[in-house]
Amino acid sequence: MNLLLPFLSSLLGWIFRPAIVKFLILAFIFFLLEALFPFLIGLIMPFIAPDALNTAFANLPTGVWWLLNLARIDIGAPMVISAYITRFMIRRMPFIG
Repeated sequence: MNLLLPFLSSLLGWIFRPAIVKFLILAFIFFLLEALFPFLIGLIMPFIAPDALNTAFANLPTGVWWLLNLARIDIGAPMVISAYITRFMIRRMPFIG
């Protein structure tokens, strides 16, 4: 019994270290959001006209397309948008941001 008690104490100390607890909380939040986002997108999409954005880009002249391709907007815009969304989500988590 004397050998078992220190082993259990160190095992429980390792399991409940702050890093492990934060990892488990963030993993739970990740899986919750992974399940929640498709549901929310399904609720939002009927109100957004999918052809409106395609029509707007189809009406751009070739000179504007050349400039957009030169500036690599096709790669940069999704990066900036995802960075802003990530920053918004991280700042809303009270125990991180």
